[in-house]
This record gives sequence, structure tokens and C-alpha cells, in this order.
Amino acid sequence: MYSINFRLRTEKTQSDKRKVYVRLKINGVCATDFATSIMINTEQWDKVRQTIKGNTPLDYTNRSMLLKTQSDLIELIKANPIKGAKEIRNMYVGKTLAPATLLKVYQKFIEEQKEYWNGTQKELSQSTIKVWYNCKMHLEDFLKGYDIELQSIDMDFGHRLYLFLIKKNQKKDKLKTIGHDYAVRNLHYLNTVIEYAKRKRLVESNVLDIHDYRINKAKPIQALSTEQLDKLASLKFTGILEDARIIFLCMAYCGLNFCDLHHLEGLKGEDVITLRIDRKKNNHKDIDKAIIPIFPELRKILELYNYSLPLHEIGTINRHLHTFESILGVDISITTYTARKTFAMLLSERGVSLDVISKILGHTSVITTQRYY
Repeated sequence: MYSINFRLRTEKTQSDKRKVYVRLKINGVCATDFATSIMINTEQWDKVRQTIKGNTPLDYTNRSMLLKTQSDLIELIKANPIKGAKEIRNMYVGKTLAPATLLKVYQKFIEEQKEYWNGTQKELSQSTIKVWYNCKMHLEDFLKGYDIELQSIDMDFGHRLYLFLIKKNQKKDKLKTIGHDYAVRNLHYLNTVIEYAKRKRLVESNVLDIHDYRINKAKPIQALSTEQLDKLASLKFTGILEDARIIFLCMAYCGLNFCDLHHLEGLKGEDVITLRIDRKKNNHKDIDKAIIPIFPELRKILELYNYSLPLHEIGTINRHLHTFESILGVDISITTYTARKTFAMLLSERGVSLDVISKILGHTSVITTQRYY
């Protein structure tokens, strides 16, 4: 749907004559009015018919120019069916629009999403916004700091980006590369941005082909059973092996990550049944704090060590935890991560709801908890 109307300039000028302007509207969107070269007296303008009155040769010429302008605009619209009013206007007046580029559109999409959901129940959390910006950063690295036109993206672009990502080192751990799932998430975020550009008519179609890239299904949970955990609690070792056992038990009884165990020191002298903390892994708001129940088993260990657990590197602890695999007769890999999984499974076995488990573990969304448990 389009409309092309003419109007006379309303503002007074030094001359008695005023310019005729064109107003173009496509699909309900109106472009900025632009001037023709026609100048006439106010009394010559027929506002109802939107044409020029008079029978002089100049009047006939000016009316023909209006019809030619209308005809040229209609031809442009039909030749460019996906372009909006602003683009057609600029094409007609000889101003070519700067082509839409990927990184600029990506940034515009993020800003628009933040503004769109601001103040609603679906307001984007800081962690979600951070992920969007991280994905954009990886895209910038892939493009080596250059921006590219959206029109230059081909079907193979996503495949090339995926290969780049899975070979790229993680920011936190330079020895590890980005995993498959995170790389696929980047592709799906990129696809969302291009779909956004398509809705904005910045590209004719989304040619990105990422249908074969899917996030892996959640792996089976590797956790100790209640009997296996009780057996580990009854054993006794010496040196660093004993330290590894104690650290694992503490994590299995509270669900904290290894990097958050220092929060337990604050329980000394405090007769409380829960501990609220901000997990180090994510920058949560207050409402997303992890709520840690203080079980008697945990309190007993902390009192034994005067609330000061042995200090070791996580890699050292994990190497020694593997020793318990043969001792307990399990066919899973025992690490500090297994302890956190064990804690969640223990809560589930005791009838604790998934919503509560999600809060205890400090997950941003219960969907994350559902995926694993």
C-alpha cells in the first residue's frame, strides 16, 4: 500500500511564490516531505485536487511535471517492493542510503530489545544483555574489527563463524576453546539479528543456513547416590587426599561452587539455617541470590575445621578426587562439579521442588535447572 500526495509549502517566504512538496507513504510509514522544482502563487494551488490551476503554458508544464513525478515514484516503488518510504524517497532525490552493516544492526537490535522490554516482566537481566554483547564481541573478532554489509552475508557465513568460534580460546581459560553449545548459541543470536534486519527491510531475505547446528542435549547427570556419599563420609585419609574428601563433602552438602566456598567462613558464630550469597559465576541481582541451607552434616565439618577449609587449587583437588572413583566403585568421573550435582540430586530425592532447587543453586532461570535435573 502506498500513497503519493502533493502539498504547497505553508511557511511564508520573501517571495509570493511557494514550492510544491511531495509526501510519500508506504505501508503506513511516511517519508520526510521533499520539494519539487515547481514554484507557484498560493492562489494557483488546488488543495482538493492537489494540482495547479491555470491555463498558461507554464501551468500546463507544471502539471505535467507533477504527473511525471508521481509516475516516476510509482515505477520506483514497483521496482523495489521491499524498500520503505524513506529509501524510495532518497532514491528519487538522488541520495543513496548507506548500506546496512552487520555490527551496526547488531548493536541497534540489542539497544532496541533493552528499550522494548524495559519496565516489563520480561525485562532483560544483566546476564542476558552481557551474553548478547559477548556474542557481538566474538563476531567482531571473526570480522577482524571490520564491519560488513548485510547484503554480503551468504549461506556459508554461519559455518565459517562456527569453525572460528570452536577454535577460539576462552577468555577465562586460555587453555580451553569455546565449546560447541556456546558456538551454536552465537549462531542463533546472529540469526535473530538478521531476522530483525529482514523485518526492518534492511535485507530482502535471511540466507543464513544454520539448520544443522543444534545445542547438544543435556548429558546424563553424574552424581553420587546417597549411599555412595555416606560411604565417602565414613572414610578417612591423610594429607591432600583427606583435604579433597572434605572439600567434596562440603560442596555436596551445600551446593556451592568451589570458588564460593569461602562464604562458609561467615557462618562462624552465626546460628542460622540458611546463607544468602551472590554467586561468583554470574552477576546476579539481589533477587537472584543463591539461598544455601545449612545442613547438620555441613555444620559438623565446618566446626571440625574451625570454619577454615583447606586451601588448594581446583585442579589439584580434582586430580585427587579421581582416586575415589575406584574406592567407591563408580563409573563416573568425580570432580568438584560432581559434588554440586550430587547436592541437587539429594534435594530432589528428598522432595524439594525444582523452583526451590533453582534458587538454592543460584540459577538465573528455573529453565536452566529443568534442563539438567
